[in-house]
Amino acid sequence: MSVSGVCTQPAARGTSNVVPSDTSKSVRPRVWLECTSTRRRDMNTGIQRVVRNIVNAAAELSGDPTAACGLSFDRRLGFQPVDRLPLPQSQLPWNEAGSPPWRRQARAVLESLGVGGLAREAQRWLHRRVDHARGVSRRLVPRGLQPTRGDVVLLLDCSWEEGFAWADLRRAQQRGAQVGVVIYDLIPGEHPHFVEGELRERFLRWWRVVRETVDFLICISRSVAADVARFEEHLVQQGWPRRKLRVGWFTLGCELDGVVPGRACRPELEALFPPGQPRAGVLMVGSLSPRKNHDLALDAFEDCWRRGSRQRLVVAGGIGWSCGPLEKRLRSHPELGNRLLWFPDLRDHELDWCYRRSQALLTPSLAEGFNLPIVEALSRGATVLASDLPVHREVGGRHAAYFPTADPRHLAEWIDQLSSADSLPGVLSPESFRWPDWTESCRQLLTETSRLAGMER
Repeated sequence: MSVSGVCTQPAARGTSNVVPSDTSKSVRPRVWLECTSTRRRDMNTGIQRVVRNIVNAAAELSGDPTAACGLSFDRRLGFQPVDRLPLPQSQLPWNEAGSPPWRRQARAVLESLGVGGLAREAQRWLHRRVDHARGVSRRLVPRGLQPTRGDVVLLLDCSWEEGFAWADLRRAQQRGAQVGVVIYDLIPGEHPHFVEGELRERFLRWWRVVRETVDFLICISRSVAADVARFEEHLVQQGWPRRKLRVGWFTLGCELDGVVPGRACRPELEALFPPGQPRAGVLMVGSLSPRKNHDLALDAFEDCWRRGSRQRLVVAGGIGWSCGPLEKRLRSHPELGNRLLWFPDLRDHELDWCYRRSQALLTPSLAEGFNLPIVEALSRGATVLASDLPVHREVGGRHAAYFPTADPRHLAEWIDQLSSADSLPGVLSPESFRWPDWTESCRQLLTETSRLAGMER
């Protein structure tokens, strides 16, 4: 379909649906999956998980006609190939993980002195100066890979960060390459109250560069593709020039790549979810932040607990943005350690343990681009209670129960029903749920890239 100049026509799943390419192309097309930020950072949040799994799945598709290669940008050396992305340190066993604490300690000292903001601005200024000097050097003496005609650079990672390689990408386009970008969500633009103050302005600057530079966009869900159309129309009404954007979408996978069979969980989890026992407890997965709507979950559970419910709420997520009151509420809650449990640092194998032994996953989010825990939980046999968002219905379908985002009483009713029954009325059993793995997700992404770039494969 085409909405306000935004074309959203995803390739049919299982078919190539490739637009004929320019017959003057004589070089076999190559897709480079940009993964710079994930390669540099030791993180395992949603975007890093997607990037790592897609790049590693592409490495397994060697010899496949839709195979692609990882690509990282080095400020000194230019574009460099990436074979695989390793698991971050955070996925080591809980009693073996660890990283030098000096960076966190230095940041804490600067914040305590009230100069954290000045330090960050000085660091950004220094990075800009260094990036400019290295950019001039790379133009004089080209280094690294030089994408050219027949190539596509797909920006799979965090392309909104300071010092990103936009100038190098424009030079690649001048040589005939195409550039696409994966869109995870438009939350900073559509829901600025959920992000830090400066992030909305940074997002709008990034979006302006994206719509003026890239050749096409690929979203992580059909709902995000619809958000792009709506957001673009809003920007046009605000005076931005209209752009005709080629937009597609693909589906994320459901595997937890950090799961190692036989790896032991911490004793608290094994005691909470003992093996061989019936499923029990409701699990929440995600960093603490206003957007994740933990307060609604606590309100609903407190209602149930006042009426004598023994149902437990297990919160799995670290400290996020603007969550001071929520953190205080959790730490001082009278049920903490009893019917309320909080684990801020679960590894993938421990999260897998919880998914397979919890009765349900609860996700009351106010805005999402996809929400991986829904498919992760359903694929492991857990019931899903989800806030009534379009993307949640797209992902969970008839396998989830939905509730309004502002009414804890409705959620409390679902929680009570979970306590008295193994299934919920009108909700399909997780046993019938089927979802693509990361290899299938990678193939869908590359097929959509081929269609939007007009490549022959």
